[in-house]
Amino acid sequence: MKRLSILLIFIMLRLAFAIDHPTYDKNKHTMSNWESQATTHLNITSAALLSRKNNRCIMLNNYWCLKDFGWSGSIGKDDDTHSAFVDGYYAARAAVRNARSAYIKHGRKSAHAIMEAYAPLSDCIGSNRARRADGTCIHGKNDPTVYSKMVAKGITNDIKSDLFLFDKDGKATDNLVLFLQNMSAYELSGPRVQDATIKKGICLEDSSCKP
Repeated sequence: MKRLSILLIFIMLRLAFAIDHPTYDKNKHTMSNWESQATTHLNITSAALLSRKNNRCIMLNNYWCLKDFGWSGSIGKDDDTHSAFVDGYYAARAAVRNARSAYIKHGRKSAHAIMEAYAPLSDCIGSNRARRADGTCIHGKNDPTVYSKMVAKGITNDIKSDLFLFDKDGKATDNLVLFLQNMSAYELSGPRVQDATIKKGICLEDSSCKP
């Protein structure tokens, strides 16, 4: 009886460790908790998620398909160097930091200016895995203009005007939330990141809340 109790405790501890410490499968390029993370952070149902099992950025908990730059919360990367995040909140923080860098540090104020750098015309849609051996793109090349119109939707009709993602003091505005939602919908071909997740990413970046 005592041995059985010890075994049960051991199993429970292993299960708790597995839940609290998500892992990255470098062969399948998936996070172990991607399904629960997707239903937590995206406006998508468990049933609808079944049709998204081939969406690598959802399976990486990386809803903006961010490339790996040593982001906090990233524990791996796929063969196109997209980061794998332990939690979608870390992806949101990275997306906020990425937008802040583009807007404030590099002075890219408009949707077009940001997308020219984020999705340059020289890159293939789908990154390197969508590039043939001869260098041509299977799905064509990125179109910053199309992407710009999507991310600016609801903010401005002029893709070359200031998006006002941050105010004069460098604080994130409501426009940033919508911008990042639009961006996630484009990258994930439909599903959008929820407001709460992006706002948590903003406060994590501002160090005003805990992970």
